[in-house]
Amino acid sequence: ARFWVSRSVFNKETQRYELLDVVGPDEYHLYVDNNFYTNALARWNIRQALATLDAMEESGSGDATLNGSLALTEHERDHWRDVADRMTMNTSTTTGVAEQFDGYFDLRDMPISKYDQNNMPVWPDGLDIRPLDRTQIIKQADVVMAMYLLDEQFDEATKRLNYEYYIQRTMHKSTLSASVYSVVALRLGDSAEAYDCFIRTAEADLVDSQGSTWEGPHIASAGGTWQAAVFGFAGMRVDADGVLSFSPRLPEKWKSMSLAVFWHGAALRVRISAGGVAVTRLEKSGESADATIPVRICGVVSEI
Repeated sequence: ARFWVSRSVFNKETQRYELLDVVGPDEYHLYVDNNFYTNALARWNIRQALATLDAMEESGSGDATLNGSLALTEHERDHWRDVADRMTMNTSTTTGVAEQFDGYFDLRDMPISKYDQNNMPVWPDGLDIRPLDRTQIIKQADVVMAMYLLDEQFDEATKRLNYEYYIQRTMHKSTLSASVYSVVALRLGDSAEAYDCFIRTAEADLVDSQGSTWEGPHIASAGGTWQAAVFGFAGMRVDADGVLSFSPRLPEKWKSMSLAVFWHGAALRVRISAGGVAVTRLEKSGESADATIPVRICGVVSEI
């Protein structure tokens, strides 16, 4: 948090803080100002630090030692709050779409309209790929990545506006991209698009859709595929009250799925089918052996 605050620059004209000359997730546009994803994550980090300090003070758990070792003062914490509250988050006043970075909406707009045999986007007609930073075409999820990670901070209408805008301009040339769009699409109720994006990420190496598997498997993409399946179709998440939750939405082509989760010292097996969700303990050893664990399944809490 201290780093992000030190990295922030106050703009006297707008009366807001900015993060300048940064590289966000999208690798087609480098060294930009006020990348939406970067600013959103920096703001989240600062607020989490402040919330942690508040919680430590309320519980009396080592806050004096921490404040002493970091030489934190109340004045500095007030400044952190000010930076977080006034962090620049650019959004179009007419469309409600978040601007990926300063000046992004001024770039040449060339929406994607064609897809290849692997259902991967095809470069728009007339695009010279050498000056990609002069267009709105992006390599991978960026604004949508922020809304994936910080889901609770954006309402459904905002997420839908941004999803629909940026998916038309994302080439998915990074294997880290389609899995993010898959989960967000499912959260918005578009199961068909979610499945298409899932297949894109799953086939990164299975059919070498990027043409680069010969260099080695895309391990992070495999992680994204797992996230799309588990956080997307299995609907696994940790609710605000700290309870592990499952609200599955299986693709039409799937009859069932199963996964293992290690949660609070217990190994759980989760089986999902048209008949419902079953969560069982694989073993009962260690500190959690004698304790039950609450699990929320489609809104109903059960003790496992």
